[in-house]
Amino acid sequence: MNKLPVLFLIVMFLSSCNEGVVTFNGGDSKVRFINEVSRSQNVDILLDKSAIISNADFNKPTSYVTLTAGITQILEMRDNKDTNSFTRTLARQGYVFAIDAHYTIVARGFDRTGYLKPILDTLTSPFNDSTAIRLINTSEQLLSGNISINGKKMFNRSLESADYTKYLVPSAYGSVSINALDADNKDSVVTTITATLQQKEVYYIIIYDKPNNGGIGLSVFSTRESL
Repeated sequence: MNKLPVLFLIVMFLSSCNEGVVTFNGGDSKVRFINEVSRSQNVDILLDKSAIISNADFNKPTSYVTLTAGITQILEMRDNKDTNSFTRTLARQGYVFAIDAHYTIVARGFDRTGYLKPILDTLTSPFNDSTAIRLINTSEQLLSGNISINGKKMFNRSLESADYTKYLVPSAYGSVSINALDADNKDSVVTTITATLQQKEVYYIIIYDKPNNGGIGLSVFSTRESL
């Protein structure tokens, strides 16, 4: 059988269908950053060599910025308070974001510096009337940790450094006591904070390294905090 006519028909068919091809028309996504780089108190986030976020404070979420979705975005983080009087690149990574989605990118670093993989934010709890919590361990000192709320451990295994959990339901609401636990030392309490958790809200509880070898810290942020 002569295959040439068949091939010709296929090419003609594909050519005739060009007008019906669905193309990507672009769109936006929202991205915020949390600077947990303990050796750099203020950082800039750059896109195409231009700052999209300036002076991002340590351990505080930035506002959401709008980025074009569907294409690779190269995000560079620079230390703008370098003691050597020149800017220093702390992390540089490319990501593709989905249309109409919110993300949190956490930067970490005590000895090593880098981004955690982007977290797809949920602005309302996926658990109906229950609070949703995600645990994030950015610490390079607490290599294997966990979180307890009012004395009840939240996660059934240890949370390794530079990792985070799926959304979990806390054991209590309102004003609660939150402990960072050392999983390598029989879940001993490393540090404690008090926070207020509201029903239906979504929170990130972050274990981080305090600056200047100041030990382990805990912070609680809502996904709505930067809207």
